[in-house]
Amino acid sequence: MELTVAQPCPTCGAEIVLREDERLLRCDYCDVNNYMVHSSLPRFLLPARLPTHIQQRDLFYLPYLRFKGVVYTYGGQKVRHSIIDTTRAGSGLEKIPLSLGLRPQVMNILPVTANTPGGFIKQSVAAKTVFKEAAKLTTVVSGSRKNKFIHMAFIGESLSRIYLPVYCHRGALYDGVTRRMLLEEVVSDNLEALSVAGRKEWEPKFISTLCPGCGDPMEAAGGSLVMICTNCDSGWLEQGGRFEAADGLTVKGSADCGYVPFWYLKTTTAGAELASFADFLELTNQPVMIRKSHREKQLAFMVPAFKANPRTYLQAARNFTLRQGLFPDGERTFKGHRYPVTMPSGEAAQSIKSVLAFCAVSHVKIRELIGRLSFTVAAPKLIYLPFRDAGHDVIQEQSGISISAAALKYGLKM
Repeated sequence: MELTVAQPCPTCGAEIVLREDERLLRCDYCDVNNYMVHSSLPRFLLPARLPTHIQQRDLFYLPYLRFKGVVYTYGGQKVRHSIIDTTRAGSGLEKIPLSLGLRPQVMNILPVTANTPGGFIKQSVAAKTVFKEAAKLTTVVSGSRKNKFIHMAFIGESLSRIYLPVYCHRGALYDGVTRRMLLEEVVSDNLEALSVAGRKEWEPKFISTLCPGCGDPMEAAGGSLVMICTNCDSGWLEQGGRFEAADGLTVKGSADCGYVPFWYLKTTTAGAELASFADFLELTNQPVMIRKSHREKQLAFMVPAFKANPRTYLQAARNFTLRQGLFPDGERTFKGHRYPVTMPSGEAAQSIKSVLAFCAVSHVKIRELIGRLSFTVAAPKLIYLPFRDAGHDVIQEQSGISISAAALKYGLKM
């Protein structure tokens, strides 16, 4: 389900229509670029279509959690996955629609501002509860009779709150989009007690896309987390509402290669002895001879820093984690054609347990330990690896590992 947002340009006010996961606003009217930052969970609302006797200030907004992402489950034999794309009610009010259906998909949703008239009903259902209820609709969960898993992880590509406008009339509650009755009896005073006014911190903030290092305009794809300055050869990652220098290295490749980003996640582990790369190889029962260099190397995972379908993501994470010793030291450069970074490091870190289980050749040891394992990532680092175009696939130059070119194109649209 692809959502589009009608976002006013922060410079001139012209309407810009963009995808929900896009961060870079390019205005065709004032020719100014801005980078959008959400200080809290992004909040949007469906545009109301009100009868003449109802004013905007009479509206209440019911919260729905919007989740688009992947649920990974592990029951001791294999890692299973399913894509979730849903909205679920978060207010706890009875007899209201459980989901917004396709309406957010066919309408341009609007950003919530502090000046939005009406009252916003507080979310009373925990996000984890909403995710678990949504996961029950997927084949990996509903297909299990007992629904018992050793591990379950939600890796969210898009997480936001979408509000449905409603209004009271003659004691009944009506949908502010379709004007259909939702509840025959409702007490507006109760809704007033559950609601709050729009807040400034809910609004997106915007920062300049001029390079903090040299002042030149930076470049990036619309959904990229990393902005690149070609003038001073630097990369910048938004952190806390400002751009900070990205901690990234590039493994040098051939002249005509492209560079694909991966997160290099050095981990510390609690719950089991899993400190070195050798410990990882032994736990996952890899058919390799354990060497001194394996025992001296701290455990690290290499996972894609880009969105991909779950099968491609897991395969790439396994292949590059197992072969990370093949890559030479990188250089601090951002030159060359680069695939955008679209997977936050925090999301990548949440996938580590699923990647660990997917790497296992034998699951005897994994199933006993994974429930009590916990990983901490101190300083995630970007590693850009060189890939050459081979038609249907792109092939990593040092290792020979291939990724479907279609999978990379698919990731740009997710």
